[in-house]
Amino acid sequence: MDIYQIIIKEIENVLLSVDRQEIKVLKQEILMARRIYVAGAGRSGLVAGSFAMRLCQLGLCAFLVGEVAATAIGEGDLLILISGSGNTESIVRFSQKAKQEKTKAALLTVSGEGRAAANCSLTIKMPGTCEKDAADRNTGMEGSRQPMGALFEQSVLLLLDGLVLELMESLQETSKTMMRRHANLE
Repeated sequence: MDIYQIIIKEIENVLLSVDRQEIKVLKQEILMARRIYVAGAGRSGLVAGSFAMRLCQLGLCAFLVGEVAATAIGEGDLLILISGSGNTESIVRFSQKAKQEKTKAALLTVSGEGRAAANCSLTIKMPGTCEKDAADRNTGMEGSRQPMGALFEQSVLLLLDGLVLELMESLQETSKTMMRRHANLE
């Protein structure tokens, strides 16, 4: 089998395994939030940044955690965390701060067993996204042939891009209306 077919099949298996009801809940939380903060570390941080950008292009008030323009988080806001393990120190700290500030938090993760999940009102599990997941958790899915967290990061990016399409419909946005909010100081 061609390597690209393997990658596509792996992503398809992950996306089809995600609980659609959890995605609907996340969509509603985004639509109701006063402000949205998105965070991840490493490659997950790059995915977080691209999602925060799309939320801004949708006309929502969104921030990438750690950027200098990010304001203080508080009640009525939503924190979206991306961490395969759910144990990344910065992500755990962010989840604890959200809980302390009475802020709703959602975590996109592999198994939901990480420490950050305990502080989140919504945990979206993306099983089968790493070799360890299939070997250690008996998910019924094959582990990824890709290195490290690549499948998790790819799957989260595509899941969030799908969520953007749903948000576009709810907000009556189009690619054309979003383009008006695209960065023009490049």
